[in-house]
Amino acid sequence: MKLKLASLALLATATFASAQAPAADLEKTLVNNSTALFTAYQQMDQALFLSIIAPDFVFISHWGIQGPEELAGTVQGCSLTSFKISEAKVRQLSPDSAVLIYKAHQASSCGTKAEPADLVLTDTYVRKGADWLMSIHMQAAAEK
Repeated sequence: MKLKLASLALLATATFASAQAPAADLEKTLVNNSTALFTAYQQMDQALFLSIIAPDFVFISHWGIQGPEELAGTVQGCSLTSFKISEAKVRQLSPDSAVLIYKAHQASSCGTKAEPADLVLTDTYVRKGADWLMSIHMQAAAEK
């Protein structure tokens, strides 16, 4: 009986440890992709932007609900001088979908109007082959 309990404990520990590594890898991948979205905006790099979004990408913010074409028009005349992502957490919904929840601090403006500096965000990702593509990006101003 003791051998069975020891075996079960060892199996549970090994299963928990192996589950942690992929989750950490997934979180790192999704944080890198979400960072790339900010970088694409900062550099107005359409190729980078298109490389990380799914074909059905939707952007939800105080600007409304927009697809890639509408968003490209909206950000003309905007600038992002700095950003920092923090407090990232990933929730894997299925083998091919995950949500990244995080905060960001940014220095951004559109025309003469400053954009909210502190944001709370969720990015929903879908896996296409080996790539995780952003399907939905939602951001809202955060209270300090």
